[in-house]
Amino acid sequence: MPQPRPNPGQPMPQPKPNPNCVDNQQCAGLVRTKDFCNSRSFPDSVKQGLCPRSCGFC
Repeated sequence: MPQPRPNPGQPMPQPKPNPNCVDNQQCAGLVRTKDFCNSRSFPDSVKQGLCPRSCGFC
């Protein structure tokens, strides 16, 4: 069964900004010194908890 396609004349719906998308105070140092968002040493749940904005979770 074919998937419905968006109407080309209609703008794509934009996600609503998340007011809770704020990095923890420790985030700046982690991102700067440990490449925190790209590190495999930290699970995504920790990255999302400390640096959701900087790591692109929201």
